[in-house]
Order: sequence, then structure tokens, then C-alpha cells
Amino acid sequence: MRTFKYLLLFFLIYFNSLAFSNEKDKIQIALDYQVQFQAEFNHDIMAIKYFLEDYINADTFEKRKQYFQHYDDDLITYQYDSIPSALEKFYPTYKPTIIAFEDLQNGEHLIKVLITGGKDKFHSILSSHDLILKDDYYDCFKIINTAENKLRYKNCIASNNLTIYTEKESVSGLDLQTYKDFELGLAHFFDLDLIEHNVAIFKSTKALYRFLGYDYHDAMYLNNSYGGMFIPWDNLILSANNSVFYPHEIVHLYVNELNLDTHDIVNEGVATFLGGSLGNDYSYHVQNLKSYVNLKNINLTEFFMNTENYNTLVSKNSSFQYSFGAFLSHLAYQNNGKEDLINLLNSGKSNAELKTRLIRLFNVEEASLEDYLQEQLRDFKRINEII
Repeated sequence: MRTFKYLLLFFLIYFNSLAFSNEKDKIQIALDYQVQFQAEFNHDIMAIKYFLEDYINADTFEKRKQYFQHYDDDLITYQYDSIPSALEKFYPTYKPTIIAFEDLQNGEHLIKVLITGGKDKFHSILSSHDLILKDDYYDCFKIINTAENKLRYKNCIASNNLTIYTEKESVSGLDLQTYKDFELGLAHFFDLDLIEHNVAIFKSTKALYRFLGYDYHDAMYLNNSYGGMFIPWDNLILSANNSVFYPHEIVHLYVNELNLDTHDIVNEGVATFLGGSLGNDYSYHVQNLKSYVNLKNINLTEFFMNTENYNTLVSKNSSFQYSFGAFLSHLAYQNNGKEDLINLLNSGKSNAELKTRLIRLFNVEEASLEDYLQEQLRDFKRINEII
């Protein structure tokens, strides 16, 4: 067994080095100094480095999945591409480094991967990940889907089209009824049937991100550790407010079912417009946007065309992406109800496509778009009845 394993390791390292010599654009993983010293005495480290480089350079979800221990009935597949998708978006501004390696029991290895970088000499941490790899007879290693294992150990409560995973023995009947009422209204609003889906409950966003295999993620320490996440390919909501009910993510579930070509600002904006965000309704976030625009003298049209501005905080608990997206959703619904809200959801992915959609939706000339947005923001009044 050991001889076979090291033959596999040799070929893995050899063919990986050939691939990287021919494809200079492939992402490589650096080794921290301590790990470099360990690698002199532990040949598994270099083999794991090359194995992980093959994994993060796999260009599809299905290919990335093959590097994991996976099963057809897995409930959560988020970890399959959490690192590759982050690097796909931010590399080469941010790059990966193995900062720690530890041999565990039963042929398992703990690897800590740090993604760091930045612009203009500013260095920051994007995220830090804990990976558990297990020796594999045929493939040298497999990454363990630790989130799946943790989810399976939670208590499971089934309620019609909803399955809840929680550490508690039960969930609040009032929260569950509130969930069902909101979901039924949302399904009716979008002319959809109720969707089979799962919800996993966490005490905080810190607990949620640790569950997903993160050592660090900036969202762990924002918003008083209150929030959630929707994983579309699993139809899974992760609720990090210690309750089954987090309406923002339920909206994402039903908007995803529409299968429209939606811009990120609009996707988060509609979820905030219909479901609120961080425990506040959409008007709270739009009012924060209004104050910020006045204080900073922001040109909204120029600001939203720069994607780097999306995560700008316009208040302690409101970002530009969520608040501006909610404002656009408000304008569309105010303009022509659900029909224009759906038209906004079919905005296209790019900033240019969204701008074109706004010009057509609000029937203004391109040169007049900014004046229209500013005027509507000044006159903003909350819509009381939507769903």
C-alpha cells in the first residue's frame, strides 16, 4: 500500500510540474516558511500542494467535486468550490498560501490555506480555510466535506416542503408559522409552487462560517454576527440568527427559481426589498443610502458602475449593494408593480446591461438617469403593502 501510494505521489508531482511549466497562467499555492521546513522531512506536503493546485485550477464545479469524498445524496456542496471560486474572482490580486500542516489520525491531514493580497501596497486577508484531506488508495488524497458531516449530526425536523437542521430538539412554532406565511405569500407573488428546500440554523455568522470550513471570513465579524446565506445549487438556506426564519434568504430561494439573468445588485436588492436585511426592512437601508449620498455627494450612476464600490458601507449595517439594489427595486415596483420588478430582475449580469435596463425601465435619457435617481431618492417614501 505504502509503495503504491508513493508511486502515485511521484507521478502526481511529476505531471503537475510539467503542466505548470506549459501553463504559466495556472494558480500556484505558496508554502509558508514553517511549512517549507516541514516539507523537507514530510513528502506528503509537496504532494498535497500539487494536489490542491490541480483542485483550485479545475474549471468546473463537477471537476472540483471529484477532489472530494462525495455522495449523490450530499445535502451541502458549498465546500467543493469555495476556494476556487474565490480565486476565480480575485486572483491575482489575492493569492493562496498553505500556512500550516498537521498529520492527524487515520491517514488524515489538516491544511490551513490563507488567501491574502491587496492593491496599492495595502495587504489584507480575504479568507482563511481549514481543509481536512484523507489518504486515498487510488487518488492519493480526497478532501473531506466537513460541512456535510456536521450537518448530518444536527437534529432533522421535517415540515411539508421544508426540512430543518438544528442543534435544538425543536424550533419555535411561532417562527415556523411566520416562515410558512411569508413563504406562501412569496410563492403567490411570483406565481410559483412551494419549493422543497432545507434550512440549517446557527447561533451566529461566526458559527456559520466555521461550519463552512473557514478560519476567517470578513462576514464573520460584521453586522453583530447576524445574517444568513442561500446556497442555490443545494436549495439550502443557512440562517445565522438562531431562528429558522430569515426572510432575505427565502426571497433568494424563490428568485433563483425564476431562472432570470440577474445582476448582483438587483439580486441582493430585491431580497432586501421583499425580505429586509439584518433584521431591518428595506426602508431602513434606503434611508441610510440617502444620508450617505447627501453626506458624500455621491453620483449614483458613476458609483454603481464601479464594482469595487459595492461593499462600501453606507452605515453600520447597510452596504451600497444592498441599499442601492433595494432602492432600485422600490422604484421598479413603484413604477409598475410586480411586472417591472420582474423586468428589473431580468437586468443582465454586467453593469452596462443594468444601466441600459434602468434607462428603459424608467423611460429616461441616459443623460437624465442621474437626475432621476437623485430626485427619487430625495422623495423616497416606503411602500407599505408588497407581499
